[in-house]
Amino acid sequence: MNPEGYIYILGGGSVGIETACYLADAERGHISIVIRRNVVADKEDGGKVNFMRAFCEQRHVDFMFLHTINELTEEGLVLTHKGVAETHPIDWIVLACGYVPVNGLVDELSDLGDKVVVVGDAIKCRDAEFAGNEGFDAGYNA
Repeated sequence: MNPEGYIYILGGGSVGIETACYLADAERGHISIVIRRNVVADKEDGGKVNFMRAFCEQRHVDFMFLHTINELTEEGLVLTHKGVAETHPIDWIVLACGYVPVNGLVDELSDLGDKVVVVGDAIKCRDAEFAGNEGFDAGYNA
């Protein structure tokens, strides 16, 4: 059950744990989530997080709490845990370290004279449900 080797997901927020669920379900390799704090996806709904965490645990995903990233070397991924640097074998890295709104087109499109409505992650990065609802409302009320 290790077809693609050691996969490390850097970031324990919603994107990190959702990615871990996807990769674990597809049996892509030995998956570890590197988390700086001692909690997973603390900005998400607790029930959803509990389900995803249980799903990952059933598929033997490692939750590496309170680890910080030092560097990537030819020997592996160097992480610090409780003041001790550890080198871990690695084949793949997934960066799930956060996100920011991208809305650079707003000013450019506004200059064209048409009505521009900004929705979804261009306002604030959130769950896709919010973006879908905002997009529907913007189109319906256009």
